[in-house]
Amino acid sequence: MQNGSQSLRRYACSVQPHLPAAAFCTQCRRPYAGRYLSVLMDGRAVCYRCLQDQGLRTLDAPSTTTGDYAFQEGWWGAITGVIRTPTQTIGRFPTDMPVRQAMVFGFVMCLIGALLPVVWATLLTPESVDELFQKAYAGRGVDVSATQMRALFLMALPFAAAFKLFLGSVLLHVGIRVSGARDTRFAENARAFALSAATLLFGIVPAPFGLILVAVVWSRVMMRWVYARYQIPPLRALFALLPALLLMAVL
Repeated sequence: MQNGSQSLRRYACSVQPHLPAAAFCTQCRRPYAGRYLSVLMDGRAVCYRCLQDQGLRTLDAPSTTTGDYAFQEGWWGAITGVIRTPTQTIGRFPTDMPVRQAMVFGFVMCLIGALLPVVWATLLTPESVDELFQKAYAGRGVDVSATQMRALFLMALPFAAAFKLFLGSVLLHVGIRVSGARDTRFAENARAFALSAATLLFGIVPAPFGLILVAVVWSRVMMRWVYARYQIPPLRALFALLPALLLMAVL
């Protein structure tokens, strides 16, 4: 048994060659690191590629395969799952599942995240909101009332939320690629960013503490997921996440 284990260490992972192989896939016979392997119902190890291609069922497979498994317990389950167990909720294995459900979720979270600071500013310092509107339209010859300016501002929030979701997905994907990760897919990283937008709900705490809380929780969630998914060390992971973190906390 010891000789077999030492022999296996001489093989590199088929996906990330800098990682040692933990076992051979019993279907394609290729070596893989442990993070790319799953256990079938009969106890055999299988890689994620064969798992997807052959539709095999694993021991930890959810009871239903309809839709995104992050939403098995609804949106509230996705929110709590992302914050408490991001690795399991977002997923530590490569996936090609549809991202539509996650993107709708991310858009709503980004919209709420954009709306919460406005609500707090309106409740706590309404004069600052009026000054913001006056500066935005000063010197432009636009004759609109304060009510109309607020309506225009609120109408712009959905566009801001969609822009934040798209740009954040791009920044996350580019950061992961630049950090040296392989086998990356934009759709998968966009899904991860969309799910991570659940942390914007911490904006319910008034600024600036809410922004700080969002930044801290989002960093924790995404650093855990990036390490589990791509095996990126903490320092490189922080570098990869920094542009998306600034977008998440500021915009």
